[in-house]
Amino acid sequence: MEAVEYWMGELSGKSDSTKEKYFDYFKRFADWLGEDPEEIIQNRREDVRSDDVRVQRRYESKLLSYITYLKQKGYSTSTQQVAFAAVSSFFEMNYLPLRMRRGDYPSGDSMGYRAATKEDILRLLDAAGDDSRLRAVILFLKDSGLRVSDLVRLRFRDVSKYLEEGDEFIPLQIVTKKNGILAKTAIGPEAVTALKNYLAHRREGTRAIDSEDIAEHAPLFKARANDVRHLSRSSVSSTFNYLVAKAGLGGEISAHSLRKFTETKLEAAGVNPNWVDQIIGHRLPGSRGNYSRPEDDDLFQVYVDAYNELRVFEVPASAAELEKTAAELRKAQSELQEMKTDLAYQMSKRMEMEKKFEQSDKKVQQLETDMVNVRSLLLGVLNNPDALEETRRRLSQGT
Repeated sequence: MEAVEYWMGELSGKSDSTKEKYFDYFKRFADWLGEDPEEIIQNRREDVRSDDVRVQRRYESKLLSYITYLKQKGYSTSTQQVAFAAVSSFFEMNYLPLRMRRGDYPSGDSMGYRAATKEDILRLLDAAGDDSRLRAVILFLKDSGLRVSDLVRLRFRDVSKYLEEGDEFIPLQIVTKKNGILAKTAIGPEAVTALKNYLAHRREGTRAIDSEDIAEHAPLFKARANDVRHLSRSSVSSTFNYLVAKAGLGGEISAHSLRKFTETKLEAAGVNPNWVDQIIGHRLPGSRGNYSRPEDDDLFQVYVDAYNELRVFEVPASAAELEKTAAELRKAQSELQEMKTDLAYQMSKRMEMEKKFEQSDKKVQQLETDMVNVRSLLLGVLNNPDALEETRRRLSQGT
């Protein structure tokens, strides 16, 4: 219809996904009213000419009633806000803006999708199994904080030079599709490793999949194995939702949760919030954009320094750390050997002492036996006068 076509034309600065979302929410509003867009515009023109303020504000009241309806149906605050913005946009772009009062805009806490945790990401990777493309997509989104709509637009040339040079970290700059903001992000070792694995599978091919000589202009993430088109945003979202269900995460997270993970972890690493916004492509409000302008190299270095917060796997030990551990192990083994030698010496000394004690004990026993014999002899002599006299005689003769 003319009103809708004109509205969509005026939204040319918005992304396709935003326009689709606005159209969908406005259509729901029109269906709820039971009026088509042309009827709504015609009725609005007549309403604003009325002298009765309540008639003039009829569609303002209808919009508020619709928002209440959504709330009663259990829709989140964020959904209510999008519906409010979509309907308001339709009237504004057709030069019949709604005059909403302060406080009409839906407010309140919104559950929405939470930021993913490291445990969530590991469960998603486990659900992805050996699918190299899925694993690369998950880790790429986790490392970069890019929206899916920006990820699927990347080409091989965006990373080829860094992959060829064997860089652990790859800087990325892309003008975001949603709001036209330059995101100055990067990916780290985990995403780089997964990406190399995925690209290697594309180059090698299988019986069912042709091997590929990846051209510079080729999509970084392809739709299908033998397809030349980019992976689509809808395909990533639907596949991600499947993985979420398979991993037993319910409806708590979405692909956007990985973007929230990146933002949360960079802030946890102490990165200035203004810099985080520039890394992931957020618009800086007010004067923040005029005064917070770090150099690209500074942003990249801050990302590298903060990367340990973004890791989901244990950090592999470096060669220097391995050598240090080996040296400590060798030292411990040497000390253990010294202790064993000392223990053997002490055992030898103990056995020697025990042998001496045993010999001494035998001598004592012999002395005790001799003492008994002497005592017996003395008693015998004392009780026999003749023997006593004979003993004296022999003693005097020295015999």
